Amino acid sequence: MDSIMDLGLVMAMGVAMSACCGFRLLIPPTVMAYMAMFGWLDYSGTEFAFLGSPLTVILLTVAALVEVGAYYLPWLDNLLDTMGAPICAFMGMAVCFISLYELPEGIQWAAAIVAGGGTALLTHTGTGLVRASSSVGTGGLGNALWATFELFLAVAGSLLSIYFPIVMGVCTFVLLIVMLLIIAKLWNKRRAKQKIKG
Repeated sequence: MDSIMDLGLVMAMGVAMSACCGFRLLIPPTVMAYMAMFGWLDYSGTEFAFLGSPLTVILLTVAALVEVGAYYLPWLDNLLDTMGAPICAFMGMAVCFISLYELPEGIQWAAAIVAGGGTALLTHTGTGLVRASSSVGTGGLGNALWATFELFLAVAGSLLSIYFPIVMGVCTFVLLIVMLLIIAKLWNKRRAKQKIKG
C-alpha cells in the first residue's frame, strides 16, 4: 500500500461492496469475478487469482441468478432474509477481505469482520424489515418492486464501488445511518403494538 490515499480507496471499496452484499449477497462477488476475468481488477499472484477464472465466473453467475429469482417468489423472500443473515455477514466479510488483500493480514481480518460483516448485516437487516412491512401491507405484491430496486442497488453499487470507491464509501455511510433509523423506527413501532396488546 503506497499511501494513505490508496488505503482510503481500498477501504471505501471494501465497505461499499459489503453494503451491496446486504441487498443481494452474491452480486458483489460475481461483479468482482467478472472484473477480474476481464482484467479490470488484478488478483494475479495472490490467493484470490481464482476469482478471474471462467469456472468461478460461471458458478457465481448461476448462483446469483438463482438468488435473484428466489426474491421474486412471495414469502420465500422473507424466509431468505431470516435464514440468509449469517451468510450475508460472511459474504460481506469475504468481499471486504479480498478488497484489502494488500494490507497486513491482521488489519485485513479486523476490517473485514468489523466493517465488512457489520455493514453487510446491517444493510441486510434494514432491507429485510422493509420487505416484511411491504409483505404485510400489500399481501406480498409490493415485494417484486422492492426486489427489483434492491437488485438495481446491488448491481449499480458494486460497479460504482470499483470505479468511484470514495463516493460510494460516503454513500455507504449515509445508507448505514438510514438503515439504523429504519430499524429503530420499526422496532419502536413493534414495541408500541405489543404494549397495546398487553
